[in-house]
Amino acid sequence: MTSHLEVSVLRSADWEQAIMTGYDAWRQLRAQGGGTVHLDLDERTLAVVT
Repeated sequence: MTSHLEVSVLRSADWEQAIMTGYDAWRQLRAQGGGTVHLDLDERTLAVVT
């Protein structure tokens, strides 16, 4: 499905980590009743800020 895209070189573990990080951010947003998601692609971090 991603063979023609740049992300095709990523391992399954990378995909799993990205999905789990996204779900964690979603859970935090729900628990806090909202907020802002800050994504740093260079550092590969995602933070939820209220």
